[in-house]
Amino acid sequence: MSLNPCALTNFLANDYYEAIKMVNRKFAALQRLAELLEQVGDLSGFIPNIGALIPIYLINVDAYANLVAACPFLNLPKSPSQEDIGALQRQVADAYSRLAGQLMKHPWIRMDSLQDQMNKVQGKVNEVLNQGAQYMQCLQQACTSAGQVVNFVAEISQTDFQEQFDQYTRAFVGNNGQVLNNAMRDKRDQVQGGVDQINELISARPFSDEPGQGGIIPDVGRAPQIPQLPPDPPA
Repeated sequence: MSLNPCALTNFLANDYYEAIKMVNRKFAALQRLAELLEQVGDLSGFIPNIGALIPIYLINVDAYANLVAACPFLNLPKSPSQEDIGALQRQVADAYSRLAGQLMKHPWIRMDSLQDQMNKVQGKVNEVLNQGAQYMQCLQQACTSAGQVVNFVAEISQTDFQEQFDQYTRAFVGNNGQVLNNAMRDKRDQVQGGVDQINELISARPFSDEPGQGGIIPDVGRAPQIPQLPPDPPA
């Protein structure tokens, strides 16, 4: 029984065709999703002035006394203990953590996960994609030398194959497999930078949990002043 070279190469070509079609479909879908996330993302009023936030290590006796004077309605002890200051540090740290958590849900941050999804799809067919050009060259040479017309399996037209191949070359290869463009990456980095800054406020020189320290940190000088509240309007 003689081997028909086109039967084998057609099968390999079909495998390659299905691989690039899968990549094209996923890449296009993720790019559309990235565009939507970019459009709905809006940082105006979302990220506070992080430069005005106080690092945890600056919340000391000085800052506590300042807070007592500025906000008497809080009914804070006028002579705070180490435990009082440690509790305030933890409250502020928890608030900062919640803010960082909100930023991590921002659409521009979510764009970053799209590349991971693309990488997983590419990884499944990477070997086929890397050998695809060899398959096609073999297909053309074998079938031409055999004097036969190049035919893919029945459901694939050569025109569709060329379209898929052109799309793969133009979109996926042309963008180095990157779902996000430069503008999207800049916006992602903008939000991630805010998260990193907030985490630094929490982690830099954290208050001590060592025995005898009572949660208080060393005095680092006068803390930033908390603005006075406006007076209540006259009754």
